[in-house]
Amino acid sequence: MLKRFLKIAALACAAAFALPALQGCTGPNALVSQVSGERASVGKVIASVTSVRDMVTAGLNADKIKAADAENVRTQLNVIRQGADIADAMVKKGDVSGADAKLLALQASIDALRAYLIKQGVKP
Repeated sequence: MLKRFLKIAALACAAAFALPALQGCTGPNALVSQVSGERASVGKVIASVTSVRDMVTAGLNADKIKAADAENVRTQLNVIRQGADIADAMVKKGDVSGADAKLLALQASIDALRAYLIKQGVKP
């Protein structure tokens, strides 16, 4: 089950790097369309990564997850954090729609990791 989850999370992370190619497809549900709001969205993704990292530590300390699970989740969170840095650079270059698509994919990955931890009994 963990392998299946990790494959899904890895695909979501890969999508975070592939979605900027679909810049015109962000649609009306885009996170934000202005640079200042986009920078705030990058900050929200980074804060979410920190929150899930705290959940990993709590789950490990409470014996809800194994060390290998914790390491896998942390590795994926590192990739997500790198994606947030890339999105921030995209905003600075003026590619707001591309950054928006990346942030949507990154948030989906974070949500998947958070759901996995909750399913393992880790409290948010």
